[in-house]
Amino acid sequence: RTWADVDREKSSENKGEMANLRVPEGQYTQTIYGMIREQKYGEVVPILSMELQSHPKSRAALSLLGFCYYNLQDFQSAVDCYEQLVQLHPDVEDYKLYYAQSLYKACSFPEAMKIACQIEKQEFQPRVIKLQAAIKYAEEDLPNAKTLVEQCAADDSDTEFNM
Repeated sequence: RTWADVDREKSSENKGEMANLRVPEGQYTQTIYGMIREQKYGEVVPILSMELQSHPKSRAALSLLGFCYYNLQDFQSAVDCYEQLVQLHPDVEDYKLYYAQSLYKACSFPEAMKIACQIEKQEFQPRVIKLQAAIKYAEEDLPNAKTLVEQCAADDSDTEFNM
């Protein structure tokens, strides 16, 4: 199911319902992404939530909703979205990373560390190590936080702040 499918469906749905959400007919995808680009996350959330009521396993809606919640600093709601995405798409490591980051921001440190340790994608390892260091630091486990920071690249400017 793609956003083009959503556009076609939304065009044929009740116009009054869509008017309440200010999405012009046939421009669902363009409107949603435009609002996100303009950082109107609070306005996008009810639209995407309505989409999830119709299609509870919509990958696009869950992903965008998680992104919006994260940017609104509603980290528990972001956790809920990314948890569903990890369950529905366990092979997508990006969702595991976003799930772990959301858990960390929601102060669910043991759960965040558990998920972070499951991320195997090599290109994510620098980010995973920094996340694990942040988790250890938040748990006041300074020796292990320092050990993790020391595993980061020497030229990584983030490590200057984490030390």
